[in-house]
Amino acid sequence: MGLFKRKNKSVKFEKEALKRGKIGKTLSYMMAVPMEPLVLKNTEEMIERLKEVEGIKVHRVEERNNEEKEQLLFLTYQEEEYVVGFYQGHYEYPGYYRWQHIFSEKEREHFKSQGEGVLTWMVFGESNIESFHLQIKILNAFVPNMAGIIDFSSEKILSGRWAKLASQSLIPPAPSYLYTIQAVVGGEDENVWLHTHGLNRCGAIDLEILGLTRDNYEALNSVILVLAEKIVTRGEFDDEEEPIYTARLTKKDVLMTTWVDYRRASEYYPEGTLGQVHLREDAHEENRGVIFCYPTEKDYKKRNFVPLDRYAEVLAENPIVYYTTEETDRMSRLAKERLSYLEFLYNKGLDEEEVLLIKIGLDVDEQYRQDGEHKEHIWFQLEGIDVERQVFYGVLTQEPYFIEGLHEGMEKELPFESLTDWIFFGKDGDEITPDSVYLLENE
Repeated sequence: MGLFKRKNKSVKFEKEALKRGKIGKTLSYMMAVPMEPLVLKNTEEMIERLKEVEGIKVHRVEERNNEEKEQLLFLTYQEEEYVVGFYQGHYEYPGYYRWQHIFSEKEREHFKSQGEGVLTWMVFGESNIESFHLQIKILNAFVPNMAGIIDFSSEKILSGRWAKLASQSLIPPAPSYLYTIQAVVGGEDENVWLHTHGLNRCGAIDLEILGLTRDNYEALNSVILVLAEKIVTRGEFDDEEEPIYTARLTKKDVLMTTWVDYRRASEYYPEGTLGQVHLREDAHEENRGVIFCYPTEKDYKKRNFVPLDRYAEVLAENPIVYYTTEETDRMSRLAKERLSYLEFLYNKGLDEEEVLLIKIGLDVDEQYRQDGEHKEHIWFQLEGIDVERQVFYGVLTQEPYFIEGLHEGMEKELPFESLTDWIFFGKDGDEITPDSVYLLENE
């Protein structure tokens, strides 16, 4: 028996070798786990709560005549129509799933012992992120007092406190919530296999890197992050062996990646490398591609791709930090929406070891502007807030690349509207960002 009883009969995977990076979107499976099972008994109340959610228009509910008493929900969200299936069912605690948020020991034990929840499934619409946000909103309406969400598609567990705030927000969650990168270690040489779960529901292949080591896999993890974010935000991916501009490594060198169907990719690694065809389980046998790279343009023309580990050292020294324009905008909107939490942290008074940083988007010098991009996003240490004038006072913590008149250590007045992110570092090593303000809800 699987993690939940319902069998997925509507989605068919390609058994032949993959050539296209973009595929048909598979179903997204997510389950709300309640704190009190009795909440689940009244379906009519669940639907009525959903009708009260702003932006969701429920058209009708149809009951399927089967053992699980599945129901189909027909609705419109942001002018797009969706069909969402749901039913009350049982699950087996997935011990290997990632705990995405901070959970109390009581909450963790509840997940292990509850065994019951409301399962939903749907095909994402045009926007993967907005569709994921919709599914969170539905689950929160169905089970308002939930311990959390089990995301079977990405193999992670989300906090109920986080989900409540996310469902109330106008800003969708970050792209990274839609997938998970797992690192599996094994073999005599303890080689590392990086691979994702969750990108198939976004309409693209899941990504992998084989043949890594304990010393270099974290550096190469950033390559998957960059490519996965493009998939989630833009809903597309390049075809097999096509070059993908991934990052600039130095002023002269760029990282040009590509991917190959995992069955072919196995041939490029020594016997016993984790992720090879004969060493896989069922969950890792469909719609997957292994990332390689083209060292030069000449290599691309000859389709001479090589494993990524050749760039491990340079990426360890200069990790890739890349956000799409869409993600930068989303982060900025969330930071502003949750500005009251930033004010709370500042006004409560900071201890000597506590720090509040704000990221500000400033115009770069004229000679550095290109392709419509004219902002450099820079971190300042927060020194003051003037709510009436809508400005921050901050001290620059880094040397800008493209603003010659601004230098580390300089003080500057910064308008609220230029805020793109913020983070609080506590004295005990804890961090709070706009995404993790659920940790302040009990304070």
